[in-house]
Amino acid sequence: QKIINEETNYWNNVAKKAIEYGIPVWVDLKRARLEKKIIPPYIKILQYDSYYHNLVRENMRIIEQINSKNGKVLDVVCGAGWISVLLAEKGFKVSGFDISEAMIEIARNHARKVSKDLKCFPEYKVMDLNFPSLEENVYDYVTAFDGLHHILNIDNLLKEIRKALKHNGKFIVYD
Repeated sequence: QKIINEETNYWNNVAKKAIEYGIPVWVDLKRARLEKKIIPPYIKILQYDSYYHNLVRENMRIIEQINSKNGKVLDVVCGAGWISVLLAEKGFKVSGFDISEAMIEIARNHARKVSKDLKCFPEYKVMDLNFPSLEENVYDYVTAFDGLHHILNIDNLLKEIRKALKHNGKFIVYD
């Protein structure tokens, strides 16, 4: 529990620092211009255009794996909600779960900012994914972008994801 609390506090602090700079470019790489920017010191690595391009490319690969035009999606470890917003733009009903309250707030604020582009507004929820309790047979897709390596109780999460997926549902991971 101590490690989980430390992880939660770390991501809340990252999100709070990001909020000081406004909604950061890494929240929505699809809309970010791929050029050098003034970047806060804690994310200096983002100064490199190739890093932006790689993130956008991998982000879009997840979206391309979802070949239907609608359905329900669970975005686990959603962070600032990149995938959630992109899928909501396509018309999916999206639920995004993350352990960080502050990251969820960034995700909600960003979704509100781009709401005119969304066909469905994502539902965001703070949840410790080490000990989730997911509904059975609900989601057509579950996505996880660059966050599963933070989950200590990964076996439990994977069991819950399997339970939550509909028959023939897909679990799409980039980590």
